[in-house]
Amino acid sequence: MANFNAAGTVNFGQNSPTGNFLPEIYSKNVLLKLRRGSVADAITNSDYFGEIAAFGDTVKIMTEPTITIKDYTRNLALTSDAIEDVEKQLVIDQAKYWQFTLDDIENTMSHIGWQAMVTNQAAYQLMQNYDNAILAYMSLNANVLTANVFNDLTEASVLDLSTPDSLMNHLTAMSVRLSKQDVVNEGRFLILPHDATQVLARVDSKLINSDYNGGAMDVKDNASYAGMLAGFQVYVTNNAPTYTSTGSGGTTRNTILGGHTSAVSTAQTILNTETQRSTTTFGDIIRGQHVYGRGVVRPEALSVSHVKFA
Repeated sequence: MANFNAAGTVNFGQNSPTGNFLPEIYSKNVLLKLRRGSVADAITNSDYFGEIAAFGDTVKIMTEPTITIKDYTRNLALTSDAIEDVEKQLVIDQAKYWQFTLDDIENTMSHIGWQAMVTNQAAYQLMQNYDNAILAYMSLNANVLTANVFNDLTEASVLDLSTPDSLMNHLTAMSVRLSKQDVVNEGRFLILPHDATQVLARVDSKLINSDYNGGAMDVKDNASYAGMLAGFQVYVTNNAPTYTSTGSGGTTRNTILGGHTSAVSTAQTILNTETQRSTTTFGDIIRGQHVYGRGVVRPEALSVSHVKFA
């Protein structure tokens, strides 16, 4: 495309010192940003999705009642339990949007499909925003709601898992705690930061070191299913939540998040996408809106630990 110099005239190319015309050539290839995968959808459930029509909608989730088993004695009058009509609510209280302007000149004269490319980038950014938000929400609410929290947020309580043995022993302890909460084995997940895989892949470890097992726990695509450890399906991601410890100036530490896919329910939708003419430029405005809600429906099926790997 043409560009403009300081005087406001169009430059269609450049002149070399010899006076020869040197045209500017634009590559048809676009340098795309590096991307990471998403794990939030893999570790949550959408069982109570309902029908989302607008931001602020509420999805109602009924809770199974508990029936008391009583001793029977001959000629004793029987008593009945009243069924408790308990419900949880999943509120669609999160809303995000994207918007960009595509100038008519770029749209008609460029050799690049700008709208498709930028819309794809917007969708990726929405996914990353959602992924980070869901994982952070799960980690924070596990602290508040569950009996499976291994330590508090103080620097003194940070677990040192810098050796393969200490890390595996801790993962086993997480698994045992979930089992004591009657959490079934199938569907358990574990979210690990990449720092954890460095520990697991150490030369003295036989866990994911390819020298020992041929890479059976190989981590791919910057955020992917990476195999099984201690009964958990392991996902390794740069979106793994962190926290700032209290005391000693506050240090950013890692979090190991584990649980069962039934623990957290999510409901999300792209509410609308639209294109309209800009009132201030010759071009189109393209935008979209993403709304979602999330809720801990089985707090006993979440587990969190605050750790360091070095």
